Amino acid sequence: MVAAYAAGLVALGLRLGLYRAMAGQGPLTSNEVAERAGLHERWVLEWLHAQSAARVVDYAGNGRFEVTDAVAALLADESSILYLGGSFTTLPNHLSLLPRFDEAFHTGLGLAFDDRGLESAQDSEVLMGNWYRQVLISTALPQLEGVISRLHQGAVVADVGCGSSRWPRRSRPPPSTAMTCRSMPSRGRSRIALRWVPEMSPSTVSMQTRSLMDPCSTW
Repeated sequence: MVAAYAAGLVALGLRLGLYRAMAGQGPLTSNEVAERAGLHERWVLEWLHAQSAARVVDYAGNGRFEVTDAVAALLADESSILYLGGSFTTLPNHLSLLPRFDEAFHTGLGLAFDDRGLESAQDSEVLMGNWYRQVLISTALPQLEGVISRLHQGAVVADVGCGSSRWPRRSRPPPSTAMTCRSMPSRGRSRIALRWVPEMSPSTVSMQTRSLMDPCSTW
């Protein structure tokens, strides 16, 4: 239970920019943190005490608190490949879905992507954004035989479940490549693939999706 509360306060600190306000600043008082973050000191102090008790923020003595460089890489630097903020900011949305699982446990069916709300698409971006930008083109794709050469020759790429479509386009694929992102069914995306999910196993969905692709496509 304590860990759950601590994780919730991490999500709150991310949303309020508290880790960013403290990163690289050394030990700060609650007033200094509040001023840097544009917040009221009263609740910032409570948050700092709770975070230091959870050993997320260090207590430096004399009423001062510090975000170490290691924690900053995980929770303050959104450009870092180590950034884990998305793992925490998804919690409120995920927990809000718990009542929906009562029915799922009775019927055996899952939730459609739409049921998760727009926040899920945004969470996907936060979770995968740095991987798209820093790993996908330079490291991951070269491991797939023939993919890079096909992309340079000109290819159409469909990325299913890519958040709200911004990150893949920022990964800078070869200029001859056209990229189509599929994420939210309610916006006319991925209706065919995603509607199978409650009714079929992942392997069946995978096979059915593959059968719809051009025979020359890379899967």
